[in-house]
Amino acid sequence: MRNDHVPGAAPDAGDEGAAEALVLTGGLGSGKTTLAIAVGESLGDVPHAVIDLDWLCWCAGADVREMLTANLRAVASAYAAAGIRRLVLARALLEPSHLDAVRRALPGAAITVVRLAVSPDTARERLRARDRGATLDGHLAELEAFQHAVEHADLEHAVVHNDARPVDEVAREILGLWTTLPAP
Repeated sequence: MRNDHVPGAAPDAGDEGAAEALVLTGGLGSGKTTLAIAVGESLGDVPHAVIDLDWLCWCAGADVREMLTANLRAVASAYAAAGIRRLVLARALLEPSHLDAVRRALPGAAITVVRLAVSPDTARERLRARDRGATLDGHLAELEAFQHAVEHADLEHAVVHNDARPVDEVAREILGLWTTLPAP
């Protein structure tokens, strides 16, 4: 992975897909989607797209990673055709193959991964406010295992703590990291 592009800089001539992508990962209730939207809003007029990757591969009867790769490739291509080369993505990356699916979809893109960290209490509070019924029960039951998997996947360039902080403040921190992290 590399991170030598600055959001807002002109894309390289001849590139056909995303020039760069920010992937927000984290456990259940860590704020991935909320912060992806906030980072997108912080980019203002810089051409960009915000994509919750869960929606690109929410399916039954197909390989989830293959669907993610195929759908993200198609969506990124459509955005690139419209001049949008910066993508803000949200999805829990539980193992290296999850990040590999994103890389296959965005060949040549500079991909920066930021993991959002929250306490189990914060995650439970957010899940209770967001989910209902069997979905809530399932998420609460798998909360700790999910968090453990994300932390131990060790795929991130940086970790941002997202407990009891204003969303705009966290988004600014993430955007600052995206534009300054050295290439790994």
